[in-house]
Amino acid sequence: DLDAAAREIVAAAFLCSGQRCTAISRVVVAESQAEALVERLLFHVRNIRVGDGLEKGTTMGPLISKGQMETVDGYVKKGIESGATLLIGGKRIAENPEGEGYYYAPTVFDNVAPDSPLAREEIFGPVLPILRVCDCDEAIAVANGTRYGLAASLFTRDLGVIHSFTSSVRAGMVHVNHGTASQAHVPFGGVKDSGQGAYSIGPTVKDFFTNIKTVYVKW
Repeated sequence: DLDAAAREIVAAAFLCSGQRCTAISRVVVAESQAEALVERLLFHVRNIRVGDGLEKGTTMGPLISKGQMETVDGYVKKGIESGATLLIGGKRIAENPEGEGYYYAPTVFDNVAPDSPLAREEIFGPVLPILRVCDCDEAIAVANGTRYGLAASLFTRDLGVIHSFTSSVRAGMVHVNHGTASQAHVPFGGVKDSGQGAYSIGPTVKDFFTNIKTVYVKW
């Protein structure tokens, strides 16, 4: 369901201006469905209203600081230099960011290479790279081709693909057919450079806040 997938992806990617640890930070899509998905993604991105969160109608606010705005802008420049196709955004919005706010336009890149900084590093901003692949196996390889492993989303109607993805992708949390919104009653955590110690939230929260000590005494 490409319409539902596009809605979920854009919401999860641009909520909090992308400054969320589980934000969808890249899209890996089968070449056969890429054009149709890109069209739908752009439709929703164009409807994002950037501005002051206290103003009615605003759906995306500013970046947290001048430094983060410069970091995001630096990644956008890297994307352009690497040959990725800039579809929308890619620029600061305010003429005087320090006085008006660190607003950055929602940005989408297409034809991003798997080894691009856009695909392998955490931007933590409103930038969504799109990577095209041939099949599910290549998609999983691309998904695993990064040092991060906090959360991943899968959109499919194929139960076999669900089993293959959920068992093979190296991420601490996997969401199927919805964005990366966490629930308070289940463990929260990741693997690789996204993991450290026990998972928090849910039934594992006591382990997260506990230091275990083993003492041997011969009396």
